[in-house]
Amino acid sequence: AICLPTMLGEQHPHTVEERLCSLLLMIDDRMDSNEFFLTHEMIAEMLGARRAGITVAAGKLRQAGVISYMRGHIHILDRRSLEMWACECYRTIKTEFDRLFEIETDPEFVKAPPAIQWAAPGSSAYGQGREPVRPT
Repeated sequence: AICLPTMLGEQHPHTVEERLCSLLLMIDDRMDSNEFFLTHEMIAEMLGARRAGITVAAGKLRQAGVISYMRGHIHILDRRSLEMWACECYRTIKTEFDRLFEIETDPEFVKAPPAIQWAAPGSSAYGQGREPVRPT
C-alpha cells in the first residue's frame, strides 16, 4: 500500500494507524467479504513497518470497535470509522480507482473529514500524529 506522494518521491509520512486503515480498506474494497486472513507480520511487510507497531495499531482499532481480529483473522466491524482514520491518500486513490473503473462512489465518502489524531490529549505524542517509518 503505497501513497501517491511516496510514488512521486515526495516525503509524505503517515502514521502506522493511518496506513493500516488504508490497507484494510483497500483489501475490503476488493473482497466480497469484510472478513479475511492477514497476520500482523504480513501487514508489517506490506506497510514497511515493524510487527510490534502493527500490533499496537490493530489493538487501538480493536479497542475502538472498528475491527476484531484473532490469530490473523480480521473482521471489519465499522468501515466508516476506518475511512475516517485512513490517510487522506486512500480517498484520492479510491476516488480515482472508482472513476477509472466507472464505479459509483458514495457521496458521503467524498465528504469524509480528514484523519483524526490517535494520541490522547496530554500524551507526549498528542498533536504530532506521526511515527517515523523504520526499516524492518
